[in-house]
Amino acid sequence: MRKRLGDMAEKKILIIDDEEDFVKMLTRNLELHGYHVEGCTTARQALNRVKKKSYDIVLVDFKMPKMGGDVIIEKIQEICPTCKFIILTGFSVDGKVREILETNPKVCACLQKPFEIKDLVSEIEKGSRR
Repeated sequence: MRKRLGDMAEKKILIIDDEEDFVKMLTRNLELHGYHVEGCTTARQALNRVKKKSYDIVLVDFKMPKMGGDVIIEKIQEICPTCKFIILTGFSVDGKVREILETNPKVCACLQKPFEIKDLVSEIEKGSRR
């Protein structure tokens, strides 16, 4: 079931994940749902993008090389306090992720890979309304 594109088309999403193919796949799928999507494969790229443009939702891989998802979220929040986040992880949702979900109101959800695109879209929509 698709929502009206007018409701979602203005939402800007930034994907941060070190797996380039995963970023491309997510970008294509989310664009089909009417979102404006950009992807990054490094924390540095992501921080540079956020300095130039604002995003509604940032999808963050929690286990990134050089800079973990928790640090990326913290740094992006300093630049863009209105950004909301969804954590993506290929690992089990551990204590650190749970703590962030409980203590940071801008972190809306955590999805464990692999996940269904419909579940991601649902979390994006919920997060956008928070």
